[in-house]
Amino acid sequence: MATAQDSAGWPTFLRSLIARGLSGVQLVISDARIGLVNAIGAALPGASWQQADTDAIQAAQIRHALDALEAKFPTTTAHLDVAQGDVPVGAVLAEQNNESSIHHSSGRDQERW
Repeated sequence: MATAQDSAGWPTFLRSLIARGLSGVQLVISDARIGLVNAIGAALPGASWQQADTDAIQAAQIRHALDALEAKFPTTTAHLDVAQGDVPVGAVLAEQNNESSIHHSSGRDQERW
């Protein structure tokens, strides 16, 4: 089985979804992982692709983390809330997601096949 990061794995993954009944896909929103965008175009002809707005996703994850902390640590949460733009996303989310880094891509791209 290919890993999620393996560019050769995306076509196989998408074909498996189609084999299990996926159809009528009009829009795919994802990050631009190596091979993923091309695999979407090949496996889902006619579907549009849009790069995920990672800033919005990260903001929502930070908001969720702050909401979870607020009852127990209201003062700290208030400070973090004010400093959201200055706090690296990885510092807030790394432990929550058991990840050492958060990948960030800016801008939005949209393609149609």
